[in-house]
Amino acid sequence: MADAKKDKRITTPIGRLINGSLFTRQSYTNPETGAVGNAKYTVEIAFDSSVDLEGLKDDLYNAAVAKWGDAGADAFDNDDIILPFKDGDKMAADREKKKKQGDAYKGMTVIRAGTTFNKDGNASDGGIAVYGPNTDAIEPVNQGEVYNGCMGCAGVTVGTYTVEDPKTKEKLKALMFYLVAFQKTGEGEKLITSQDHSTLFEPVARSEGDSASEGEGGRRRKRKG
Repeated sequence: MADAKKDKRITTPIGRLINGSLFTRQSYTNPETGAVGNAKYTVEIAFDSSVDLEGLKDDLYNAAVAKWGDAGADAFDNDDIILPFKDGDKMAADREKKKKQGDAYKGMTVIRAGTTFNKDGNASDGGIAVYGPNTDAIEPVNQGEVYNGCMGCAGVTVGTYTVEDPKTKEKLKALMFYLVAFQKTGEGEKLITSQDHSTLFEPVARSEGDSASEGEGGRRRKRKG
């Protein structure tokens, strides 16, 4: 299990929001077992090769040392620890095998972060803390301002846990990100565009007695009394 202690808050570099569920929680269903996980607020952020992630790696290293001491440092230095970075090319290939679009991941390093708690610290609805470029709060009523494809950064904390290697049965040290807040820093190409559903309908001609056509200079019904 992940540790409950999540003290130091850090800010990720600016990247592209690929998937975000910041105002409503979503549950993940394991496609193999059908098990449904806890509903969470989540972000998936992609960084291209020009983004320096060394500072973020330093924060992960410090969290490993704080948890496991020298053993954590050795595991980190020997690449014997699971880090919360995903290979965008591999993610793209996996998506394309499932006939899904994967271009947004290609050439990227991807991180994910999640939390069950809203901005008030409750495991309920209401959304996490979300801010605009000028750090003004973006409320749920304006959630359309934050969209998949925009640029932004996340406030996160580092969690530590262990997981059993299915082959060796050894306990592997691992790190993950807990989501605290998100800031939209700029615009970007939307990954999902609104569909035009107007073709479902046909224009409706107004009749001469239509109240709308009587709006200007038309006769009005006399009111009784």
